[in-house]
Amino acid sequence: MTTAEKDRASGAGRTLPGTRIATLFVNLNTFAALLTVGAALVGCFIPAIPDMLHYHIPLGLIAVVIGLFALVAAMFYLVVTGASIKEAVAGKGIARDYFERTKPLKKTLFPFCMMTVTLLIAMTVLGGAVHVGKVDWKAHLFFALATVVSYYCTIRKIKDVFQKDRELIADALEAIDAATPSSQ
Repeated sequence: MTTAEKDRASGAGRTLPGTRIATLFVNLNTFAALLTVGAALVGCFIPAIPDMLHYHIPLGLIAVVIGLFALVAAMFYLVVTGASIKEAVAGKGIARDYFERTKPLKKTLFPFCMMTVTLLIAMTVLGGAVHVGKVDWKAHLFFALATVVSYYCTIRKIKDVFQKDRELIADALEAIDAATPSSQ
């Protein structure tokens, strides 16, 4: 057990700085979720003020595009950090356990991201169906609300998994430093 793992197990823990890219993905997903909420709020005014549709559609589409990008980017971030740890395992001779610890992180986050991606796409398709009169607006509203709830849960999970990923990276870096003979 490494020093960092002992510290965390004893409750001492450590505060790790957030990486800029991980923080960017959290903030981008939060922004997309807020845009989704904004589009939903604008959509609520459409029955009373039909001209609000001209604001609802572009706002919704922008929210979906940014959301899809941000969710896929968050998943890709975990894949890349996992690949970097795998490379360190192979090249630096640290225990394979470090790479194995990346798999549960992906298994934890990916279902949340994929559910939100699916809901974003379904909400968009249903919005188009409402626009052409094929579906009642309540179905679109239901999926909008489900998307917002799913997005909230996903963002919370992203923050948690990214923190665990940072801890894993710090542990792997400690192992690399311990495995590398120092030249004095």
